[in-house]
Amino acid sequence: FVVIQLYHKRWFHAIYLLNNIEFSRLISHFTTASLSYINKNGSITRSEAQEILSVGQTRAIYILKEMVNENLIKTVGKEKRTMYIKN
Repeated sequence: FVVIQLYHKRWFHAIYLLNNIEFSRLISHFTTASLSYINKNGSITRSEAQEILSVGQTRAIYILKEMVNENLIKTVGKEKRTMYIKN
């Protein structure tokens, strides 16, 4: 998300702040949507997160890990059978 253009040093800080704000809003939206899905269905898998959030595998994993780190959800199972439930 952060674009670095070395020849526009004075714009770097503004671009960085804008992208962090947008990224924070996006993560907040993804977190809300994921928690809503978990509340309705009891759990969510990585592939379900990909589908409901319309993101790729890497982004879904990142979002779910961040939610685990924030103690919003916890993991159950391992590897392909990993599910995420409310903490």
